[in-house]
Amino acid sequence: MITFEIGFLGLKFSLLRILITIPVFVLIGIIMGRYFKRNNFKINEL
Repeated sequence: MITFEIGFLGLKFSLLRILITIPVFVLIGIIMGRYFKRNNFKINEL
């Protein structure tokens, strides 16, 4: 999929987007993990 993005939008844009989005997703995951751990989030199984 990244090859299509590079083809349509260019290498600079694609690399910049990857360098910005990956740390943002990791940060969101850390924040969500701490939030759910703090609030005793549990999944009810059927």
